[in-house]
Amino acid sequence: MIQKCKFCGHFQSFHPYADKKLYTGDYFKTNYQNKISETFLKIILLPKEKSDNEGRVSFLLRNVKSRRSRKITVLDVGSGLGVFPYKLRETTSWSIQCLEPDQNAARHLRSLGLECQVASLEKLSGNKKYDLITCNKVIEHSQNPRRFIRYLKKLLKPSSRLYLEVPDGEAASNDPDKFEREEFTIDHPHIFSKKGLTVLVRQENLKIIKFQRLREPSGKYTFRLICKS
Repeated sequence: MIQKCKFCGHFQSFHPYADKKLYTGDYFKTNYQNKISETFLKIILLPKEKSDNEGRVSFLLRNVKSRRSRKITVLDVGSGLGVFPYKLRETTSWSIQCLEPDQNAARHLRSLGLECQVASLEKLSGNKKYDLITCNKVIEHSQNPRRFIRYLKKLLKPSSRLYLEVPDGEAASNDPDKFEREEFTIDHPHIFSKKGLTVLVRQENLKIIKFQRLREPSGKYTFRLICKS
């Protein structure tokens, strides 16, 4: 069942499957049907005009120009296949660390030469803080997005940047396929509206410095935003 907030347009999905059940076992391995490297290569080799990842990397770099040439510290949360941090490493001199709770994903990320800590955001060890945190299509999987944002903010240095990317539930709900679209899959308990997403980050005293709404080359409806701590 999907409910829509009448005030801000935010969507919330309710189903009988607990979040823990969705993400236990070999979720990542099963999801990519034992073709993790093959899937990574297929995405990374897409032409620029057909690549969602090229778009997000360009958006981020355009809007953090003053930091692009510096060796800043970056934490990529929920790195998955690693397409995003891999491309960032190719394009910048940044020091990038991945955070990924799935062991299969972590092994794949390390095989790409990416540094990866295996943990959930809540259980991240150490007191290190970062100049930039990137979170690409992750928050919609959280049962409590506000708490998730709060954890992210604690890891940011003062006046640092947070890049967020989430599905656009408003635009997807107006598509002919509506709730049959991938923006509303069962592993997305929250699907955002522009107003709902704006309220969420401002509740945690983050300043939005860039907000983009688009339909990606893959057909996904998406919000991208950069916030300042």
